[in-house]
Amino acid sequence: VANRWGRQPLDYPPGSDWQYSNTDYTIAALIVERVSGQPLQTFLRSRIFGPLGMVSATAFPGKPMPANHAQGYTRYALGPLRPAPIVGAGWELGAGGLSMTAADLANWDIGMLRHRLLSARSYDAQQTAATLSDGKFAPYGLGVFVDKVGEHRRIYHPGSEHGFLTENRVYPDDEAAVVVMVNGDFGNAQADIADQIERVIFDLPQQPKRNPRRLRPNVDEAVRPEDLALAHKLVDQLARGTLDRSLLTPDVDSNFSPAVLADYRVSLEALGVPEAFERLQSNRSGGQDASIYRLMWANEWLVAVLRRDPDGRVASFKIYAPL
Repeated sequence: VANRWGRQPLDYPPGSDWQYSNTDYTIAALIVERVSGQPLQTFLRSRIFGPLGMVSATAFPGKPMPANHAQGYTRYALGPLRPAPIVGAGWELGAGGLSMTAADLANWDIGMLRHRLLSARSYDAQQTAATLSDGKFAPYGLGVFVDKVGEHRRIYHPGSEHGFLTENRVYPDDEAAVVVMVNGDFGNAQADIADQIERVIFDLPQQPKRNPRRLRPNVDEAVRPEDLALAHKLVDQLARGTLDRSLLTPDVDSNFSPAVLADYRVSLEALGVPEAFERLQSNRSGGQDASIYRLMWANEWLVAVLRRDPDGRVASFKIYAPL
């Protein structure tokens, strides 16, 4: 990962902008291993998980989870739940790939609130939004997002893994935290549940249920406009259970197995032609163009996410139900 992506051209001069980057965490993990002389997991157990009482925390095994663990599931469009693909051991070194109970993630939050691992100065540095070269603030500190909900300072980070989604929110001035885990990597249940708990904690007004027809596009015009036509083509092909594999990178090509194609075909064929097909969001990150689309029918809507490599090939494409 470090060798492949560390050699890519920069997207912008350092310090002038901000993008989320998992590669940075891989590099940070390699530095920890080099300096400590230990594998990352050994270091984490002895210096972080152990002192915080996070007894269940471990790396994803790179094989099926033990029978007494929560099993991760995925879903293609409106198809049935399927066991999520297994991530290779070590693939997400430093950038994720950790397994633990919700209670142990809460122990991490308690450690932050009570400054159990680092000095107060270090926690302040972690939780302060970075300043860009033009004086504006990025939404990120050191490994955490930084914002406010109402008047309450919030330090948070979502988590995603094949088969799992997590929402972790800490309110350092209120000595409160919210942890939500779901064992499905589709939809947005973890954020919706965390929002509801957050509103109860702080007695905030309840938000009306989202109306998908009122979502407003946020499109970066620098992203290739032909992506909309490509997304249309991919949806049309998946509705027929076929796929032009010349459009795909080898990595994503292997994801579209006959079973995956069948799930897409059954779902999309039953819905028919979408009444609306709009690009809601797009941006360029890590050399890839990323676009999010809204597909709408009379009584249903789906989200499609497309990523393209610089050579124009599809690096990833997935359609899922947002709720």
